[in-house]
Amino acid sequence: MNVANLHSRLKAASDLSTRIEGMDALPVLKMSVALDPRYKKLKCLPREQRDAVWEISKKDHQVFKVVLEVMTILNQRLRKRK
Repeated sequence: MNVANLHSRLKAASDLSTRIEGMDALPVLKMSVALDPRYKKLKCLPREQRDAVWEISKKDHQVFKVVLEVMTILNQRLRKRK
């Protein structure tokens, strides 16, 4: 690995760490896992946390529905470009 490549990787890692600092990303990460069909049963989380994740999903269902629709539209547009 050359010095320029190492420098760019360190800069990217530093930039990412400053962006996530102070952000409560854990609920978002848990919901992301719940939305992934491969992990839908949430066996990676303790049982009490699984219920909490599903409660969040029920409460914020409309928001996630809109996000998924936007992602679908963007994905379709990207496929048309290829």
